[in-house]
Amino acid sequence: MNQADTDKQKQFLSLYGPVSGRLSRFILTLVWNPEDARDIAADTVLIAFQKFDKVRSDEVFIYYLFSIASRLVKQFHRKKRLFGIFASYTKHQPEPVSHIPETGLDMEVLHRALNKLNDKEREAIVLFEIAGFSLAEIQEIQKDSLSAVKSRLARGRAKLSNMINDQTAAPAKRKTGAQPLQLLMVPAVPEPLKQGNL
Repeated sequence: MNQADTDKQKQFLSLYGPVSGRLSRFILTLVWNPEDARDIAADTVLIAFQKFDKVRSDEVFIYYLFSIASRLVKQFHRKKRLFGIFASYTKHQPEPVSHIPETGLDMEVLHRALNKLNDKEREAIVLFEIAGFSLAEIQEIQKDSLSAVKSRLARGRAKLSNMINDQTAAPAKRKTGAQPLQLLMVPAVPEPLKQGNL
C-alpha cells in the first residue's frame, strides 16, 4: 500500500470510528437481524471507503455514510419482499435487547409497530430516537425540507403511540384491568433517547 492509500485509510477511519456505534444501532433497529445488520454495515463501510474521494469535506462524511446505509437497508427490504421470505420478527430478534431502559418499552412491541410505518417515517424515527441525530442532520440524510422531517416525526410518533397502546392495552386489561400504557406520548419533536448499546 502506497503512502496516499495509507493516508486515505487513516483519514477514513478517523471519521468512521466516532460514528460506528450510531451506524450499527441505526441498521440493527431497521433490519432487526444481527447477521443481516453486520452484512449491511460491512457493505456500507466498503462502499463508503471506495468512494471516499467524493466526500467534499469531513463535515459531510456522516451524511454520506448514513445515506449509503439507508439505501442498502431499503434494498435489503425490497429483496425480502420480492422473494417473499420475510421471517417472523421472533426468529430475528437481537438477543442483547429486550427493553428501552428510559421507557421500559418492550423492543418486540416497538419493532412490530415500526414495521407498520412507511419507510421514511420509520427511518426518521430511528435516526432521531436510536441513532441520536438532530432534525437538521436527518434533513441532510433524507434530502427533504426541515418541515417535512418534523411532520414525518410527528406522524410517525403518533402512529407508534397508537399502535403500541393498542398492542399493550388488551393484555393489560385482561390481567389487571389497567388502562392502556401511555407510551411515546411526548411532544412532536422530543429530545432523543440517551444513546445506549443495542
